[in-house]
Amino acid sequence: MVLADSTTFKYLEDKTSVAYEPFYSDDQASFLTEYRFDVPSWSHWWRRRPHSSDNLALARECKDVKIDRVYIGSGTGEKTEDFLAAAIVFLASGKKVRVPTFLVPATQKVWLDLYTLPVPGSGGKTFS
Repeated sequence: MVLADSTTFKYLEDKTSVAYEPFYSDDQASFLTEYRFDVPSWSHWWRRRPHSSDNLALARECKDVKIDRVYIGSGTGEKTEDFLAAAIVFLASGKKVRVPTFLVPATQKVWLDLYTLPVPGSGGKTFS
């Protein structure tokens, strides 16, 4: 469980008007293990650079790189939800994607999902 804080509440203000109530454990709660992370110090926005999937850089190091294609997928760990999340981001921008964007599901099930499940907020459209 990660405790909600003012950053969390600010984020939700901009995302929903639905009422919610934060959930907190009581003071007497006991836990098997407790981990503490300094999340703001994480630089989790990585970009892959040519010509190897091992050629990684932080996004801020790639600000002068011209994007000429986008590749979403690869690997057996991806899920249908990963593609849906990307589609929701594209829809939310309200802009047309201007570079070739390749969706490459690693499994037959995910591929089938992309052609049959509607993208949330798209009015029932699928990836096809």
